[in-house]
Amino acid sequence: MLDYDDSAFFYFSLAILSFILVPYWYFAFKAAYVSKFSFDNQGVNCETKWFQDLMKEKKKQSKKSNLNLSLMFRFFVGAFFSYIWLLNYQHVNSIDGLQSFDPYAILDIDMDADERSIKKQYRRLSLQLHPDKNPDDPLAVQNFIKLTKAYNILTDETARDNFQKYGNPDGPGSYNVAIAMPKFLLEKDNQVPVLIAAFIILLVIVPGFVYFNFADSTKKSDEGVLLENKRVFGYELSENTLFKNLPVLIAKSKEF
Repeated sequence: MLDYDDSAFFYFSLAILSFILVPYWYFAFKAAYVSKFSFDNQGVNCETKWFQDLMKEKKKQSKKSNLNLSLMFRFFVGAFFSYIWLLNYQHVNSIDGLQSFDPYAILDIDMDADERSIKKQYRRLSLQLHPDKNPDDPLAVQNFIKLTKAYNILTDETARDNFQKYGNPDGPGSYNVAIAMPKFLLEKDNQVPVLIAAFIILLVIVPGFVYFNFADSTKKSDEGVLLENKRVFGYELSENTLFKNLPVLIAKSKEF
């Protein structure tokens, strides 16, 4: 059985989330600031007071508008994936670095050392690293096993040649490093939660993001005004409009 190591996946997902979240939060905060700024300044350049009062009223109503729902949805999605980024970051910090087995480094000898030098160095280090000489070291047994393994590799002509050619005393190995799906996705106990999460992402989050960002793009102008309202006001509102007719004109807007 090959040991399934999904460490590469967490490095990969952390990098991808970082590239996505940085511009995502930038544009989310920018959209929130621009929307607030536009509402704060609507009607400032308008010459009629009644239109300024109307915009103030619309500003109060806007707190419950689709704009706020869109911003809330964006921040919710951003917070969710930021939490995923944090979990990835914590996991990556807990991963031990990949350690290679180098018998030359373990025995502290040169690659061109002869067999006599190898045996002499092994006898010297075995006396220093023997578990009986290091009873307080919890890694003493492990270090001594590594020392013995390194000695056996370098004193065996075939194993030494294989290590120098392939980095493996047994010859070409089948060990590969690749970006794969994380191990928990393959466990039977996690199949149902994984499917539920996939359905939520594909059927709720992605369609919701599209809806809140593009649903009103064909109905409203860049200022957030319904195009139908602009058509009505543009046609009926002029310098000859009587003040007493304004309530009727306002009542024609879609919001009312």
